[in-house]
Order: sequence, then structure tokens, then C-alpha cells
Amino acid sequence: MLYVGTSGDLQRRVRSYFTSGERRRRVRDMVAVAERVDTVVCAHALEAAVRELRLIAAHQPRYNRRSRRPRHTWWVTPTAEAFPRLSVVQAPRDGALGPFSSRRAAAAAVDTVLDAVPLRPCTQRIPARGASGSPCALHELGRCGAPCAGLQTPEEYAPAVDALHDLVAGRDDAALARMAADVDALAGRERFEAAARLRDRLAALVTGLARAQQLTALAAVPELVGARPDGRGGWELAVLRHGRLAAAGVARRGTPPMPVVDALRLGAQVVLPEAGPLRGAPAEEVRLLHRWLTTGGTRLVAGDPPWTEPARGAGPWGAWAERARPLEVD
Repeated sequence: MLYVGTSGDLQRRVRSYFTSGERRRRVRDMVAVAERVDTVVCAHALEAAVRELRLIAAHQPRYNRRSRRPRHTWWVTPTAEAFPRLSVVQAPRDGALGPFSSRRAAAAAVDTVLDAVPLRPCTQRIPARGASGSPCALHELGRCGAPCAGLQTPEEYAPAVDALHDLVAGRDDAALARMAADVDALAGRERFEAAARLRDRLAALVTGLARAQQLTALAAVPELVGARPDGRGGWELAVLRHGRLAAAGVARRGTPPMPVVDALRLGAQVVLPEAGPLRGAPAEEVRLLHRWLTTGGTRLVAGDPPWTEPARGAGPWGAWAERARPLEVD
């Protein structure tokens, strides 16, 4: 397999590769070695986009540049030890923050999360009984309780871990409110550069948390049915299970849609959820399904249980992040 793509007019798409106006070197090289074009007819554009992602992931076509490694993502998660610290990993775990497209982006998120919750920023492993020694400079700055020096027990450290889980899960946004108040306080003291840096870090954290909470909430739903107007009096239908497209179909104009929905649900793919925030679904597929559900006039036909997002998550802070503007710097 050389290349996977989607098109509403296959003949026109293929013909464009053989015109004199095609200047891309990769396309010319691909055409020179191509032997045939295989097709998969899809019910609608959503199914085509999902099949494209899955075929690229399965076959790694030489001439596809995007989506070749859909599971090559990074996550931020607390370590499993007496005094957990944040770690960047590739295997998604329950309660992890992500996904991030690069290790650098995940590491940047670690720095910002440490501004929001009082986890220790050091990387050493500390036994449950603590350790002996002198606290480091971070303790003097008030950024660490110094469990490394035996000044903090696992029970005293536990609220910081709980605060992380509450922030990631969207159960409590107090940490975001504190950071926003710090931005205002710095600006009020005319420390504009420091305020701008913290504001940008908070905006990035809000964006990452909101995306993670949206995708996690969708992947948690065992079954969801959506219907989108096709623009011709009919409906494009999709059955989603744990963040994956399980069935797709259409109800043409004049066709009662609910019998079609019932048939799609009966014949839909069985999806067994796996561990991790996205229940084993590829992040790109969950993101694609979320976009389809929330745009284009898509209506929710059925959900078991209902699809919900956390009330105290980062979503409501999106407006704050959008309003953030560069502060005046002297």
C-alpha cells in the first residue's frame, strides 16, 4: 500500500495526480510505482475519515505523512510510590493527563501542573518512611514539603495527589482559580512580564485539560448514537462505542431514521474498553468523533448512559483562555 486518502469524487481525485499541474515530488514518485487503486465505499464523510486513520495506522503507507503513528502519544501521570511525582509516559494509565503529541509538550505540561498543585518537582524516589538529610532550595521557596528530609509523611502529602486527580478529572477547578488570581496579583503589582508568562502557562494548561476531559468523557460512554443532516433532507448516522466508530449508515430523504438507527445498533462492532483515559481508543479517532458530534448540526439520538462532561472541569475556563491578551510590558 502506497497511500490512503478520502474523496467524494474518486475519478477526479485520481485524474488530478496525472496532470501537468501536479508539481509535488512525492506524488510524482508515487504515481510512477502505483499499479492500481482500491476503493472502500463509505456511508458518509465521518466513516471515510475514520477508515482513513485506521488504514494508515495498520499499513503505514509510504506516502502518507500524517497519522502514521496514532498511538505514539505522551501522557502525564503520577508515579506509583509513597510520594508520587509527575512522570511523562507513553502508555496511558487511568487518571493520566493527555494525550500530547510530543514529549516536549508533555514536559511543558508537567511544569505548569506543578504551578497548580503542590506536588514535589524533584525526580528522586523517596521511601515511605522518608529520608534523612537537609531540605533543598525548593522547600525554602515554599514549593515542596521536603519529604526527602523526613519533614512530610505520606499522609500529609496525600492531599497534593488528590488535588492532581481532582484537577485532571474535572472535579475541582480551584487550582485554576488560584493561578488566575496570581496572574491578576502580579499584574496589579506591575510585574507584567511575570504575569504574562504565568497567564500563557495557565492558558496552555486550560486548553490541555479541556481537551483531555472532553475526549475522556466521550470515550467513557459505552454507546452513543448521533445523527447529522446530510443537506438533502436525510440523515448521516453513526454509532460510537467507547470513543470508536462502531457503525455508520444513512437514512435517505423519506426514509424513517429510527428503524435505520435500530439496525445499526444491532449490527455495530463490539468494543471492549481497555485501561487508560481513552479506553484504548486512538486519540485522533476520539478527537475526530468529538468534532463531528459538536459541529454541523449533529443531534444526539441515544446515549447509554448519557454523555456528560465535568461541571468543574477546564471547559468553562476556555473563555478565559480565549480572552487572554498580551499584557503591557514596560
